[in-house]
Amino acid sequence: MRKLFWLCYIRDKDLALLSGLPPILANEYCDLGLLDNEYLNHNVFLQSSKAAADTDNIGTVAWNRAIPFLPGDPHLGVLKERIFRLLYSPSALKIIDSELLTRIRQLDDELEGWRLSVPLALRPKLSILPGHGVPPTPNFLSYLRSVQLQLEYHYLLTIIHTPVRRFGAAQGAETSPPEDLHSAMHSSIDLSLEASRSTLNLLNEPIVMLKQDIFWHAVIYSLVAAMSLFVNILIHPVDAQAAADTASLALASKIVNRLRTQTVTDYETKHNERAGKFVAELLKLANGAILKANGHSALDKSPTE
Repeated sequence: MRKLFWLCYIRDKDLALLSGLPPILANEYCDLGLLDNEYLNHNVFLQSSKAAADTDNIGTVAWNRAIPFLPGDPHLGVLKERIFRLLYSPSALKIIDSELLTRIRQLDDELEGWRLSVPLALRPKLSILPGHGVPPTPNFLSYLRSVQLQLEYHYLLTIIHTPVRRFGAAQGAETSPPEDLHSAMHSSIDLSLEASRSTLNLLNEPIVMLKQDIFWHAVIYSLVAAMSLFVNILIHPVDAQAAADTASLALASKIVNRLRTQTVTDYETKHNERAGKFVAELLKLANGAILKANGHSALDKSPTE
């Protein structure tokens, strides 16, 4: 029953961030005192002898037995509600730049504190380079857990730092931020972009697509990362990194298309098609923006494949 509560709790926070609607299971009305109970501590489980059971022949194992941990992390569920309230709630959209920066730094510190609390074998890396997934772990289950935490870490890093692009919104478009805020803004933008690139690099690893019910998480991670890179390409189409980020958008398109094999219901298939068309349009517009900025017609060159 407790595990069912945490499953609903985590999903509630995910839906709030995606929909913009307030969470239903608000922290103020939930007893979170059992958050550190070992029953919910997946890292303790993965270090036990039970974690290695049945993994020698993983293809024949039912996934409800092979993956005994929650799809997410209860501690990150608490952080997600704070992210929503401090950065994405209606009142958060009206705060001044200095307050926005303070909140971003506070949430970034909390996320880093969580990352450092994860055992070293499962701890998310700061970034993932192309062709470099998460390091090997003692067993298959701990590897899957490590991948899951890595994706969650970069997803949250992206959504924490992306709101920095709102700088100036509360004061008006003609108001330029002070030099110190301007420097902090660029630092946050760099963090969100690197997290987005790392997300797509990791999702491109074949092992990440192994788990059968990964569709909804993978498509959300892909879309959030793609949007972050797309916005930056539109703002800086002649930047040296623009072409590489366009290639990352092409990678996002391939990842979403590859997810077709993970869809189970017609509902998932329909949303996969919509996501695929959306990312393809982002890629087309990004290519067009780069070509236009460099003085070429969009007809002179086909979009990146």
